[in-house]
Formats: sequence, C-alpha cells, structure tokens
Amino acid sequence: MKDIVKVFFAFVLAVMMSSGVNAQHDSHTETNEGIVYGVDFDGSGAVEFTEVIAASEKYDGQEVTVKGYVSEICSKMGCWMVISEGDNTVRVVTMHEFLVPKGNVGKTALISGKFKVREFSEDEEKHYNEESANPKEEIVARDKTYEIEATGIKFVD
Repeated sequence: MKDIVKVFFAFVLAVMMSSGVNAQHDSHTETNEGIVYGVDFDGSGAVEFTEVIAASEKYDGQEVTVKGYVSEICSKMGCWMVISEGDNTVRVVTMHEFLVPKGNVGKTALISGKFKVREFSEDEEKHYNEESANPKEEIVARDKTYEIEATGIKFVD
C-alpha cells in the first residue's frame, strides 16, 4: 500500500511541475504595443537593431531595446529567433524563460534584453542548425556573432 501512495504522490508532483512549466512558457499578454512574451517593457525608445550592430563595441554587454524583422524561430520549442536585414543578423535567445510561437516568422518584433558580441563554437552552430526550419548544409564556427539575451519580446504586426 505504501508503494501505491508513493507512486500516486510522485505522479501528482510530476503533473504539477509540468503544468507550471507549460504555464510559464505559454504565457503572454496583449498591450497597446503588441503581444508580449516574457517581461513587459516600454518599446517606445526602440532603435533598429542594425544601429546596435554598427556600434557593437559600445553596446556589448548593455541592455538594449531594438526593433527588427523576424526571419527565423526555433522549430523545436520557440526558445530562440533571428532578426535580420540583409547580411545583418542577431540571434535572440529566451534562455528558456519563455517561448515564442513559431508562427511569428515574418513579423516585426521589439526586443528588450542584453546585447552581446560573441563567438559561437561549431557545436553551438550545429545545435542551432538542428533546431532550424531551414538547416544549412555546411556548418562553420563564426568569429563574431551578435546575440540578445531577451527578457521580453513584443510582436508588433
């Protein structure tokens, strides 16, 4: 009988934990600026992400609010996305604090978070490529990449 009780409580605990995780990841709110994932923020002072890239040394490690076109979203969970314009790209990561719906590719987003200039290893590039809806045939580590650790994302169109 004790074993049945233990199994029951383990099951209840597992259900409660998975429900909490899903509620955290699926949560979003609607504001007058758009649909917000993560923490809400004032997007009125957002700059084009290409301006931040152009002055990347100045912004490295700084909190930024940028605007950009969403060209890709993680096809597995929605835990990262890429904003791009021409050859300029920034990978936006949610650190699994929240997820964004995959159907937002092609939309404009406001992103608030910490901007980083970094190098992605070949293993990181492979990992992102595996989660990509458009995987590349050849994977190469890049010397300089741009990333934003997002605390909040708003899809504005």
